Amino acid sequence: MDIRVAIIDDNQNDRENLKNDINIFSAHLSAVDFSIDEYSSGVDFITHYESGKYSLIFIDIQMPDMNGIESANRLRSIDSETLIVFCSTSREYAFDAFPIHPFDYLVKPYSQERMNSVLSEMIRAVSKEEPSIEIRIPRDTITVPLKSIVSATSHGHSIEIIIDDGNRLLSTLKYSDLEEQLLLDSRFMSCNRGVIINMDHVRSLDGDTFRMNNGSYFPLRVRERSKIISRYTKYMLSRINGGRK
Repeated sequence: MDIRVAIIDDNQNDRENLKNDINIFSAHLSAVDFSIDEYSSGVDFITHYESGKYSLIFIDIQMPDMNGIESANRLRSIDSETLIVFCSTSREYAFDAFPIHPFDYLVKPYSQERMNSVLSEMIRAVSKEEPSIEIRIPRDTITVPLKSIVSATSHGHSIEIIIDDGNRLLSTLKYSDLEEQLLLDSRFMSCNRGVIINMDHVRSLDGDTFRMNNGSYFPLRVRERSKIISRYTKYMLSRINGGRK
Protein backbone atom coordinates (compact mmCIF):
# COMPACT_ATOMS: atom_id res chain seq x y z
CA MET A 1 0.00 0.00 0.00
CA ASP A 2 1.33 3.42 -1.00
CA ILE A 3 0.35 6.30 1.29
CA ARG A 4 1.06 9.91 0.42
CA VAL A 5 1.32 12.32 3.32
CA ALA A 6 1.52 16.12 3.38
CA ILE A 7 2.96 18.14 6.24
CA ILE A 8 1.99 21.82 6.39
CA ASP A 9 3.91 23.80 9.00
CA ASP A 10 5.82 27.07 8.89
CA ASN A 11 8.34 25.71 11.41
CA GLN A 12 11.03 23.65 9.65
CA ASN A 13 12.09 21.86 12.85
CA ASP A 14 8.51 20.76 13.51
CA ARG A 15 8.21 19.49 9.93
CA GLU A 16 11.43 17.52 10.30
CA ASN A 17 10.37 16.07 13.65
CA LEU A 18 7.02 14.97 12.31
CA LYS A 19 8.64 13.47 9.22
CA ASN A 20 11.11 11.54 11.40
CA ASP A 21 8.27 10.23 13.56
CA ILE A 22 6.47 8.94 10.47
CA ASN A 23 9.66 7.29 9.23
CA ILE A 24 10.22 5.62 12.62
CA PHE A 25 6.71 4.19 12.43
CA SER A 26 7.03 3.05 8.83
CA ALA A 27 10.42 1.41 9.40
CA HIS A 28 8.62 -1.54 11.00
CA LEU A 29 6.17 -2.00 8.13
CA SER A 30 6.84 -4.05 5.02
CA ALA A 31 3.46 -3.73 3.29
CA VAL A 32 3.11 0.07 3.53
CA ASP A 33 5.23 2.69 1.76
CA PHE A 34 5.01 6.33 2.85
CA SER A 35 5.92 9.29 0.66
CA ILE A 36 5.99 12.67 2.39
CA ASP A 37 5.72 16.18 0.94
CA GLU A 38 6.42 19.29 3.02
CA TYR A 39 4.83 22.73 2.73
CA SER A 40 5.91 25.78 4.68
CA SER A 41 2.55 27.57 4.42
CA GLY A 42 -1.13 26.97 3.82
CA VAL A 43 -0.98 29.23 0.77
CA ASP A 44 1.78 27.11 -0.79
CA PHE A 45 -0.15 23.92 -0.10
CA ILE A 46 -3.50 25.11 -1.47
CA THR A 47 -1.82 26.53 -4.57
CA HIS A 48 -0.36 23.12 -5.48
CA TYR A 49 -3.10 20.84 -4.17
CA GLU A 50 -5.06 18.41 -6.35
CA SER A 51 -8.09 16.54 -5.03
CA GLY A 52 -7.22 13.06 -3.79
CA LYS A 53 -3.48 13.65 -3.91
CA TYR A 54 -2.88 12.67 -0.27
CA SER A 55 -4.27 10.05 2.07
CA LEU A 56 -3.32 12.05 5.17
CA ILE A 57 -2.54 15.72 5.76
CA PHE A 58 -0.97 17.17 8.91
CA ILE A 59 -1.79 20.86 9.32
CA ASP A 60 -0.27 23.14 11.94
CA ILE A 61 -2.92 25.55 13.19
CA GLN A 62 -0.81 28.58 14.12
CA MET A 63 0.70 29.81 10.85
CA PRO A 64 1.00 33.33 9.41
CA ASP A 65 -0.90 34.51 6.30
CA MET A 66 -3.27 31.52 6.21
CA ASN A 67 -3.71 29.61 9.46
CA GLY A 68 -4.41 25.89 9.66
CA ILE A 69 -8.18 26.25 10.13
CA GLU A 70 -8.52 28.44 7.04
CA SER A 71 -6.23 26.13 5.06
CA ALA A 72 -8.34 23.12 6.02
CA ASN A 73 -11.56 24.93 5.13
CA ARG A 74 -10.21 25.67 1.66
CA LEU A 75 -9.06 22.07 1.35
CA ARG A 76 -12.51 20.79 2.33
CA SER A 77 -14.13 22.92 -0.38
CA ILE A 78 -12.35 20.80 -3.01
CA ASP A 79 -11.80 17.51 -1.17
CA SER A 80 -14.21 16.17 1.45
CA GLU A 81 -12.50 12.79 1.83
CA THR A 82 -8.82 13.33 2.67
CA LEU A 83 -7.96 12.68 6.32
CA ILE A 84 -6.81 15.78 8.22
CA VAL A 85 -4.81 15.82 11.44
CA PHE A 86 -4.44 19.20 13.13
CA CYS A 87 -1.30 19.98 15.12
CA SER A 88 -1.12 22.66 17.78
CA THR A 89 0.62 23.54 21.03
CA SER A 90 -2.82 24.06 22.60
CA ARG A 91 -6.22 22.37 22.77
CA GLU A 92 -7.98 25.74 22.56
CA TYR A 93 -8.54 25.41 18.80
CA ALA A 94 -10.22 21.97 19.00
CA PHE A 95 -13.75 23.36 18.66
CA ASP A 96 -12.70 25.65 15.81
CA ALA A 97 -11.51 22.48 14.07
CA PHE A 98 -14.73 20.65 14.91
CA PRO A 99 -16.80 21.57 11.77
CA ILE A 100 -13.96 20.51 9.45
CA HIS A 101 -14.29 16.89 10.58
CA PRO A 102 -10.64 16.24 11.39
CA PHE A 103 -9.36 12.69 11.68
CA ASP A 104 -7.42 13.64 14.80
CA TYR A 105 -5.95 16.53 16.78
CA LEU A 106 -2.34 16.36 18.01
CA VAL A 107 -1.09 18.56 20.83
CA LYS A 108 2.62 19.37 20.63
CA PRO A 109 4.81 17.95 21.96
CA TYR A 110 3.30 14.52 21.35
CA SER A 111 4.93 11.15 21.97
CA GLN A 112 6.03 8.61 19.39
CA GLU A 113 3.35 6.30 20.81
CA ARG A 114 0.69 8.93 20.07
CA MET A 115 1.95 9.30 16.50
CA ASN A 116 2.01 5.53 16.05
CA SER A 117 -1.60 5.36 17.18
CA VAL A 118 -2.69 8.04 14.68
CA LEU A 119 -0.88 6.34 11.79
CA SER A 120 -2.18 2.89 12.70
CA GLU A 121 -5.74 4.22 12.79
CA MET A 122 -5.17 5.95 9.47
CA ILE A 123 -4.01 2.74 7.79
CA ARG A 124 -7.08 0.91 9.08
CA ALA A 125 -9.31 3.73 7.84
CA VAL A 126 -7.91 3.90 4.30
CA SER A 127 -7.72 0.12 3.87
CA LYS A 128 -11.19 -0.62 5.25
CA GLU A 129 -13.73 -1.60 2.64
CA GLU A 130 -16.50 0.98 2.57
CA PRO A 131 -19.96 -0.51 3.12
CA SER A 132 -22.57 0.17 0.48
CA ILE A 133 -26.31 -0.03 0.02
CA GLU A 134 -28.53 -1.03 -2.89
CA ILE A 135 -30.85 1.78 -3.95
CA ARG A 136 -33.90 0.88 -5.99
CA ILE A 137 -34.75 3.51 -8.57
CA PRO A 138 -37.30 3.32 -11.41
CA ARG A 139 -36.37 0.42 -13.73
CA ASP A 140 -33.01 -0.21 -12.03
CA THR A 141 -31.11 -0.89 -8.80
CA ILE A 142 -27.75 0.77 -8.12
CA THR A 143 -25.12 0.27 -5.43
CA VAL A 144 -24.04 3.40 -3.53
CA PRO A 145 -21.22 3.64 -0.92
CA LEU A 146 -22.65 4.83 2.39
CA LYS A 147 -20.00 7.54 2.70
CA SER A 148 -21.31 9.14 -0.51
CA ILE A 149 -24.85 9.63 0.79
CA VAL A 150 -25.38 13.18 2.08
CA SER A 151 -29.05 12.90 3.00
CA ALA A 152 -32.27 11.00 2.40
CA THR A 153 -35.64 12.73 2.48
CA SER A 154 -39.09 11.20 2.25
CA HIS A 155 -41.41 12.69 -0.39
CA GLY A 156 -44.74 10.90 -0.32
CA HIS A 157 -44.21 7.48 -1.88
CA SER A 158 -40.58 8.12 -2.90
CA ILE A 159 -37.28 9.09 -1.29
CA GLU A 160 -34.85 11.72 -2.55
CA ILE A 161 -31.28 10.61 -1.87
CA ILE A 162 -28.59 13.25 -2.38
CA ILE A 163 -25.11 12.00 -3.29
CA ASP A 164 -21.90 13.95 -2.64
CA ASP A 165 -21.15 14.20 -6.38
CA GLY A 166 -24.29 16.33 -6.79
CA ASN A 167 -26.58 13.61 -8.12
CA ARG A 168 -30.08 13.22 -6.73
CA LEU A 169 -31.62 9.76 -6.77
CA LEU A 170 -35.37 9.27 -6.56
CA SER A 171 -35.81 5.88 -4.93
CA THR A 172 -38.87 3.66 -4.76
CA LEU A 173 -37.69 2.08 -1.49
CA LYS A 174 -39.93 2.33 1.55
CA TYR A 175 -38.59 5.07 3.81
CA SER A 176 -38.79 2.82 6.88
CA ASP A 177 -36.67 0.15 5.14
CA LEU A 178 -34.00 2.67 4.11
CA GLU A 179 -34.01 4.27 7.55
CA GLU A 180 -33.47 0.89 9.21
CA GLN A 181 -30.43 0.17 7.02
CA LEU A 182 -28.81 3.61 7.28
CA LEU A 183 -29.20 4.04 11.03
CA LEU A 184 -27.16 0.88 11.61
CA ASP A 185 -24.18 3.06 10.61
CA SER A 186 -23.04 5.58 13.25
CA ARG A 187 -22.61 8.32 10.63
CA PHE A 188 -26.35 8.60 10.01
CA MET A 189 -28.99 10.28 12.13
CA SER A 190 -32.67 11.15 11.76
CA CYS A 191 -32.86 14.90 12.40
CA ASN A 192 -36.50 15.45 11.53
CA ARG A 193 -39.57 13.56 10.36
CA GLY A 194 -38.66 11.87 7.08
CA VAL A 195 -35.08 13.23 7.03
CA ILE A 196 -31.84 11.31 7.54
CA ILE A 197 -28.44 13.02 7.31
CA ASN A 198 -24.87 11.78 7.13
CA MET A 199 -23.06 13.68 9.89
CA ASP A 200 -19.77 13.44 8.00
CA HIS A 201 -21.28 15.84 5.44
CA VAL A 202 -22.44 18.47 7.95
CA ARG A 203 -20.62 21.77 7.53
CA SER A 204 -22.09 23.39 10.62
CA LEU A 205 -24.91 23.33 13.15
CA ASP A 206 -26.44 26.80 13.15
CA GLY A 207 -28.98 27.05 15.94
CA ASP A 208 -31.79 24.72 14.86
CA THR A 209 -30.41 23.87 11.42
CA PHE A 210 -27.85 21.47 9.99
CA ARG A 211 -26.03 23.05 7.05
CA MET A 212 -24.40 20.54 4.73
CA ASN A 213 -21.21 20.80 2.68
CA ASN A 214 -23.24 20.84 -0.54
CA GLY A 215 -25.24 23.91 0.54
CA SER A 216 -28.44 22.09 1.52
CA TYR A 217 -29.86 22.53 5.02
CA PHE A 218 -32.19 20.65 7.33
CA PRO A 219 -34.00 21.96 10.42
CA LEU A 220 -33.95 19.93 13.62
CA ARG A 221 -37.04 18.25 15.02
CA VAL A 222 -38.20 20.73 17.69
CA ARG A 223 -39.29 18.18 20.27
CA GLU A 224 -35.97 16.32 20.14
CA ARG A 225 -33.66 19.30 19.56
CA SER A 226 -31.50 18.71 22.66
CA LYS A 227 -31.22 14.98 21.97
CA ILE A 228 -30.21 15.57 18.34
CA ILE A 229 -27.60 18.19 19.25
CA SER A 230 -26.19 15.90 21.93
CA ARG A 231 -25.98 13.00 19.47
CA TYR A 232 -24.18 15.14 16.89
CA THR A 233 -21.78 16.61 19.46
CA LYS A 234 -20.86 13.18 20.82
CA TYR A 235 -20.27 11.86 17.31
CA MET A 236 -17.98 14.74 16.36
CA LEU A 237 -16.05 14.52 19.63
CA SER A 238 -15.56 10.80 19.08
CA ARG A 239 -14.03 11.58 15.68
CA ILE A 240 -11.68 14.19 17.08
CA ASN A 241 -10.65 11.80 19.87
CA GLY A 242 -10.01 8.96 17.45
CA GLY A 243 -13.19 6.97 18.07
CA ARG A 244 -14.06 6.26 14.45
CA LYS A 245 -16.18 3.37 13.29
